[in-house]
Amino acid sequence: APFGYLFTEALRQVPRMFTAMRVPRIWRPCVGGLMVGLLGLLSPQLLGIGYGWVQTVLAPVENVSTSWSLAGLFLLFAVGKIVATSLTVGSGGSGGTFAPSIVAGGFIGGAVGHGVHQLWPGLAPVPAAFALVGMGAFLGGIGHVPLAAVIIVCELAGNYQLLVPLMAAGGVAFLLLRRTTLYPEQVRSPA
Repeated sequence: APFGYLFTEALRQVPRMFTAMRVPRIWRPCVGGLMVGLLGLLSPQLLGIGYGWVQTVLAPVENVSTSWSLAGLFLLFAVGKIVATSLTVGSGGSGGTFAPSIVAGGFIGGAVGHGVHQLWPGLAPVPAAFALVGMGAFLGGIGHVPLAAVIIVCELAGNYQLLVPLMAAGGVAFLLLRRTTLYPEQVRSPA
């Protein structure tokens, strides 16, 4: 939920930032692209769609054990992806928010999985499963589409073994993020 708030708020604040900086509208995508390019020099994982990088979270390299530093690195990638996407979309550049939501959620879930594995290895024998649940929870929470996110992630994974954790995490994220949404034009439900 905190990362969901960060993402939606960043998407709202970046256009305001460009207006406050008095950057002419025609130059905003150029300035935003330059900022994202500089982020990409620091970390190429932030550029592009990012599905390939999430695959590394899902299928970790052998002989690399879980650690707090790996969990922290995944969180940094998630925040970086949120910032890069907000700069791209908020400056008027070409791009969307669906794929970056999946990627950021995967990094967040991977970080949680590695963190839980450090504390209670028996509860998280496969930290990669947490990345899949993170994808669904993040997208379902900020997009207000928890059931669709569950189905999408189950189809991406190719099985429905994580159905119950996905539904639980997606439901909690949906409830915690009721006051914010990735899609402000979305019609509010009567409930």
